[in-house]
Amino acid sequence: MKRNPTPPPYDGIVFDCDSTLATIEGIEELARDVTTDVRERIKELTSRAMDGELPLQDAYGARLELLGPTQEQVDRIGSLYIENALPHAREVMAALRFLGKHVAVVS
Repeated sequence: MKRNPTPPPYDGIVFDCDSTLATIEGIEELARDVTTDVRERIKELTSRAMDGELPLQDAYGARLELLGPTQEQVDRIGSLYIENALPHAREVMAALRFLGKHVAVVS
């Protein structure tokens, strides 16, 4: 198969970090620091959002409100994402940047 040397026609790429660039889910890591009741509520919100019963944005907000992460916890999650990056994730991002693409990561 011959490769096309022309870069893709878009200028930016946005990656989801959770289970896409890294093997972890940030919300699950944050939930390790809370009570079982809060973890169950977070699971319920996630399930309802995935089943279409609750708008995804509402689930995100409610889960973060329940967790109330500190800056220290957010920093720890950032480190965990890096430690648990999928093989070649950095290389793919570097290649995209080399091609002049804007790369963003969201969680």
